[in-house]
Amino acid sequence: MERLDHVLIRVDNLETGIGDFRKEGFTVYPGEKGYNAMIYFKDHSFIELVAPSRFPGIYTLLARIGFFSLLGTAFRRIGTYAIWKERFLDYSVYSSAIEKQHTDVQNRSSKLLKMNKKNKNGDTIYWRLFAPKERSFPFVMSDYSRINTLIKLHILMITE
Repeated sequence: MERLDHVLIRVDNLETGIGDFRKEGFTVYPGEKGYNAMIYFKDHSFIELVAPSRFPGIYTLLARIGFFSLLGTAFRRIGTYAIWKERFLDYSVYSSAIEKQHTDVQNRSSKLLKMNKKNKNGDTIYWRLFAPKERSFPFVMSDYSRINTLIKLHILMITE
């Protein structure tokens, strides 16, 4: 693990949270799904503002009954975001060797998950993560890769 990747902070109202951070001079990018926003830093770390009140109702219900625990360590952890009342929700660290890191702690962590979302530019980005069973440890994130970059690399490989 090489550096802090991001910190997740719960806000009661996303618009108010965005406004508060903007008043302090931060550039804030609302997330695509309407329940989060990002504040990016030059070192590639970021703060993610999360408004659980904007989660779909079924998500909160499933979190309350413990459904996400059935899906494994990482989902149990993510599921708590819907019902956790603390401001500090979670944090992650970056690893350029996530497969090795995961192998080293495999029996004490979740599966290595493949994730994706749209970034602030509308590009689909992909990453991998795993979460230790012990919540006091951060979850671990890989590099983010953009679909456009992957397509360009594929085209280069074909043309070479």
